[in-house]
Amino acid sequence: MPDLARTSGVRVLGLVLLLPLVLASSVPAGLLRKNMTPKPAYRAPYHLIKEKWWTRTTSRVGRGGKARFHGFYGDYRVAVATRGGTLSGTFTFDKTTRRPIVVRLR
Repeated sequence: MPDLARTSGVRVLGLVLLLPLVLASSVPAGLLRKNMTPKPAYRAPYHLIKEKWWTRTTSRVGRGGKARFHGFYGDYRVAVATRGGTLSGTFTFDKTTRRPIVVRLR
């Protein structure tokens, strides 16, 4: 592509992008109204994050203390109910996970 500034003999000092001016207060954007009440779109991200993308499951522990689950990548907290109380532990499941995850319960 030719350098138009050189071939036309015009020196280009910069470019100016002209856009219509829009005042933020005149645009009804965002998830909350001015009085801080939620708009209908406010509930959509909450529903996705807290209800659809969260992994909540129960599982029985099999032989050797192993359990399986299907879930999304992320950080997990495991709670196991025993006769003596509840034991818990944490682990991370991400795209680099290739082997079974060992969770230490305390």
